[in-house]
Amino acid sequence: MIPFFMVKKILLYLAVVFPVFVNAQHVTFNANMKAAQQNIVKLQFDELKQRLAEERKMNPANITVDYLEGAATCIELFVNESETDFDEKLLHIEEFIEKIKDLPHEEPYRKLMLGELHLALAILNAKFQNNFRAAFQFYKAYNYLEDNYEDHPSFFPTYVPLGVFYAAIGSLPDDYRSLASLLGFHGDVEEGMEMVKKGYRQTISNEDMAFYKDYFGFIYSYVFSELKPGSNVSPQSLGLDVASSGFHIYLQSRIYLAQGEIDKAIELLKNRPKGKEYLPFFYLDYLTGKIAITRDLEFARKNFESYLKNTQSQNYLKSTYRYLSWYHLIKGNQSKLEENTDKIFKEGITFVGADRQALAEAKRGFNRVLVKARLKFDAGEFKQTLSWLNSNPLKECCPANHEKVEYYYRKGRAYQELKQWDNALAELKKALTFKEVETSYALGNSALQAAYIYEQTGQLENAEEYYKKTLKYKDYPFYEGIHQKAKAGLNRIK
Repeated sequence: MIPFFMVKKILLYLAVVFPVFVNAQHVTFNANMKAAQQNIVKLQFDELKQRLAEERKMNPANITVDYLEGAATCIELFVNESETDFDEKLLHIEEFIEKIKDLPHEEPYRKLMLGELHLALAILNAKFQNNFRAAFQFYKAYNYLEDNYEDHPSFFPTYVPLGVFYAAIGSLPDDYRSLASLLGFHGDVEEGMEMVKKGYRQTISNEDMAFYKDYFGFIYSYVFSELKPGSNVSPQSLGLDVASSGFHIYLQSRIYLAQGEIDKAIELLKNRPKGKEYLPFFYLDYLTGKIAITRDLEFARKNFESYLKNTQSQNYLKSTYRYLSWYHLIKGNQSKLEENTDKIFKEGITFVGADRQALAEAKRGFNRVLVKARLKFDAGEFKQTLSWLNSNPLKECCPANHEKVEYYYRKGRAYQELKQWDNALAELKKALTFKEVETSYALGNSALQAAYIYEQTGQLENAEEYYKKTLKYKDYPFYEGIHQKAKAGLNRIK
């Protein structure tokens, strides 16, 4: 029993010591923080800032605020693509990371949050071509997530970002994968995809963690749409509130485009949320133009011009001028065609595949027959694509060998979409006969699509042959993504 006269001293002692425990750094996703995460997904950054400021005042020891502010800062930098802003805000992100490190080591959110923020910094450094910094940040992120998975195997939020790592590493070309292995990375496409799927489902089935649905749903949809075509996983299929989120609109519209649902994609992009309360996402103007050019030339032109006017990025400028060149080619305005083609050579950089492809096409010159065939195909008008190409004899419209490759490739893809497998394979294989031409997307993707057809029709030996053939075509725009899909295909048919 405690002597009565000591109670006062004990209370005084507790008054001094107990606040240390009360105010110890912790992670609490209360109602305010759950709503703040939704603000990030929806790009509602004005409301987000208010919530974060309120939480800092009411619960100064809640490290969730620092994590969300760090994540939001990274997303803002990714969206506006300003290297100057990145240099200015990098210190703030690192300060948030240092605060998260103060969490108790047994807290499962500690390494998850550190892993996610280091992964975000890796992606940003890669975007601004700081390759050594990016590699270092990837290394840190991977190790934090791996450690957390080992320490807390039932903490399912870790599964999603770690699964992305595994799938990405597993789909690397062999030479890159060997290097990754030397650095301590390991991964497998199927294992990674299953981790993402399991992490998503297990997390959202937990009432306390269901707030992850929109965030993890985006990642789950993105990974499966990229590495498992035809899986039918999308923000819409997962029941996410697509129309309220710029990120979900971005991904769902791309999936619609791949499915030939052009009108749905345009409608979604047209009605996306805008206004001063939302973080500007100017890339969506470019994407809208890219999709709309298959349906409405004038609407597409306005969106491309809006992107050129507002973006701070050097990315997608060459591609935008490429599409504007197509616009004037179809309109028959030769002087404007030449003016915009000239800007492909002078404006922007060639970091992203779309810009590299635009430059490669500009060097070869634009072929009106092939451009119109491509637009018809992208619009989901597969029979019209074939009719258009068949009405323009190959020898007359496509004298150069690289044009012949594109001609056969486009016919093959149209037959493929119509599920006329034999005709599709015949045309795709014709495209692959031109070995003396410069390696191109049409060549690499002809091999990949032939592999898909063989896989889909159960001819797995032939599928393996063409997946391996796909990997032999290198150093053309988007080849990394094509190789990832080929590696994923080989993993599926093992």
